[in-house]
Amino acid sequence: METHGIPNDVLPNINSITVVILMPLITHLLYPLLCHCRISFPPITRMALGFAFEVPAMAFAAGTQGWIYRSGPCYTHPRNCPASNGGLVPNRVNVAAQIPIYVLEGFSEAFAFPAMYEYAYSKAPKSMKAVVQAVLSLTFSLAALLGIALSPTYYDPQLLTMYASLAGAMALTTVIFVVVFWKYNKQEAELNAGVNSDR
Repeated sequence: METHGIPNDVLPNINSITVVILMPLITHLLYPLLCHCRISFPPITRMALGFAFEVPAMAFAAGTQGWIYRSGPCYTHPRNCPASNGGLVPNRVNVAAQIPIYVLEGFSEAFAFPAMYEYAYSKAPKSMKAVVQAVLSLTFSLAALLGIALSPTYYDPQLLTMYASLAGAMALTTVIFVVVFWKYNKQEAELNAGVNSDR
């Protein structure tokens, strides 16, 4: 992709900036507004919404990768053809095309991660709060290990398939999550009461 002098580490920072901007807006504007309108927005719903934002993020990544593969000079093998001048000339797609991916990822994290930590902490018995938080953190490390294990499959021209597969897998995961865990939204007050009585 054509960077036009933009360093590689700038785009991932857009994700962090999005989260930093969104968190106060969600906490101090969205949640009070929903509460004022008497609209329930429990943790399971927030997690599901976070997962749902991940689907268009990966779909957009697949679309962007498809655009790269349709653009010259090297098409499906960026920087790996004679026209690339020894790998110096990228395919003619501006690197800024990736910005929506990082913004959508930020939306996903802003809704899902705080809700996960809140649910894990608020539903755990007092004597197990640290253990439950540790298990939650362990799942994040397992996800990172899975990403590392799959990294040998990330190569041209298969990146489009990889991103499309991730979008499909995330869509399926979101549906399964909603089907399996949505019932706990209705039990939110009961679950909280049970945990409080354990203290």
